[in-house]
Amino acid sequence: HLGNPSHGDHYFYIPPGDFRGEVAAYNFLASASQWNWYKTIGKLPSTARYYVVLGNENGFSQYDQATSDFFTAECAKRGVEIITGQSITGVDGANRTLTFTDQQTGAENVKDFGSLYAIPNASPAQALTDAGLASSETGGFLDVDQQALRHNRYPNIFGLGDVNNLPTTKSWWGGVGQLHVAANNVYRNLKGLPL
Repeated sequence: HLGNPSHGDHYFYIPPGDFRGEVAAYNFLASASQWNWYKTIGKLPSTARYYVVLGNENGFSQYDQATSDFFTAECAKRGVEIITGQSITGVDGANRTLTFTDQQTGAENVKDFGSLYAIPNASPAQALTDAGLASSETGGFLDVDQQALRHNRYPNIFGLGDVNNLPTTKSWWGGVGQLHVAANNVYRNLKGLPL
């Protein structure tokens, strides 16, 4: 996908709230390098611009300020413009327009685009709340102990990955980091051992 943009302005969208692939899916530095090379060889017009739309009020990383600072500095160094305080609330692919909504005022603004890369939201499943496994206090995500990954009310339920209400990114690497903890504790739980 790095070579896909071939005309007009490019937008890389990081939505507000929980979303999948924080940091792990941030390919905008690599694609910006490709983008700039395309401008030098005439594949893109020299007036085309590259934007990162940062809808997340916590910056590029919800849990690490140094990571946010790194991405901000690298974008500045590479000429990638950062748009803050905006959410993309509509995409009209046929007409190549995006609708931006100001997060403070609710005002809408429509812009033309050439290409768009959007990180998906990590929306919790309603079935978790309906089953009593999640609540509004957990944001709709599985209510697990942060250390043991066992449900706080149901000792026979363990969580792994994006479904958990944990202070970590909703990413493949987040799940990989939890894998050994969950496996170890499920085994210990089945054997009647402390977690």
